[in-house]
Amino acid sequence: MQLLLRHLVVYEITNTAASLAWMTVAAVVVLPFMAPIAGVYVDRLNKRTILLFTEVSSTLLFLGIGILIVSGKIEFWHMLVTAPLFSIVFAFFMPARQALVPALVPKHKLANALALTMGSNTVTQMIGPAIVGLFIFLTDHGITMLIVAGMFGLASITDLRLPKHGMIGKQDSDQSESALRSFWTDLSALIGYLRNNQLIPLLLVFGMVLPLINFPLQQFMVVFAEKTFGDPGSKDFIAGLLISMLGVGSLIGALVSTNSDRFPHKGRLLMIGSFTAIIALGLFSISNHLWIAIIFLALMGFGQMLFQVTNNSSIQRIVENNMLGRVMSVVSLQWSLLPLGIIPLGFAIDRFGPGNSFGVTALFLFALLATMFFLTPRIRNLYMKPLKKIELSLVQAEKLVAEGKLTPDEAKKLTGENEI
Repeated sequence: MQLLLRHLVVYEITNTAASLAWMTVAAVVVLPFMAPIAGVYVDRLNKRTILLFTEVSSTLLFLGIGILIVSGKIEFWHMLVTAPLFSIVFAFFMPARQALVPALVPKHKLANALALTMGSNTVTQMIGPAIVGLFIFLTDHGITMLIVAGMFGLASITDLRLPKHGMIGKQDSDQSESALRSFWTDLSALIGYLRNNQLIPLLLVFGMVLPLINFPLQQFMVVFAEKTFGDPGSKDFIAGLLISMLGVGSLIGALVSTNSDRFPHKGRLLMIGSFTAIIALGLFSISNHLWIAIIFLALMGFGQMLFQVTNNSSIQRIVENNMLGRVMSVVSLQWSLLPLGIIPLGFAIDRFGPGNSFGVTALFLFALLATMFFLTPRIRNLYMKPLKKIELSLVQAEKLVAEGKLTPDEAKKLTGENEI
């Protein structure tokens, strides 16, 4: 929603596609540097405080841009400068939000909670663009920016309702060290942790494959709409319909995945989800009939969501609480890889057309995933037995410890902290 609005403002100012490309570059270039820093501080600080910081920061950024637009003083360089600022906020927001879920729910309900969270994100992605378009139609870009700023302000107020206990990862660094030395100690601890737990980096690498194609597909959906399924006059409606059906499939996948914690063969779920998404992409790319293509897009969204929920819940079940922020910050690095998919596909689409370009890409990704699964039996045969019912979440347990009603050892037992 907010990304679309910023892109619409940039295009309104410049009326060039190149400016959108520069916006993307300016946004992603800071992520490789900020993600590790954010991960360290997500583990050190209260996640509730970090979420408040990100929501308030977003409010101020949108408020400032909105005032510039309303006053008629907005220029492209304003948008270019704020793009990396939004990315810095995102670098803190994503790992904090992802690390928050395992703290709030009992461990045996983790897959269920992640599926519902990702499903709600999908609904937001489906209706968000329509809301932005409606606001712009009824008002203008500046007023819409101010409205979005207000939405982030309301979100920051709701963050105040988050519990105070159980929001900080355990410290594994010497507090007497200098800030810089302590940071490198914590970052080195992440590297050592991943080296000693090789299943986690394998899952992280697998999790970066599908986003490489999903985001570019949405970016170039308008090209499909115009050159394959419609005409210039109807391309906006058709592109919106296609993206919405991708979201519908994802929502169905999220609902189905709420029961995935009962299925112990995680490797099979990963293969079913990923290959379903890639095969559906290939069939979509060769479809000339809109309503058949819609079915394949929904199937792609379903497979992708099944894969993502299984992958993320497996990672969060394995990772210890004191390392979760740093590990999940690695996930946000996938956004810095987006140009690897967008740039070559853009050139290929201009020369060979969208269908041929995405068809070849689907074949390449199918071969890549098949090779990766073949070479990694630990992923292919990944098995996680269903957990017995856990009595308390981390938040509930730490609150009882703070109140003197539980000892730390009793809390560990009741939260299943040593269960995998």
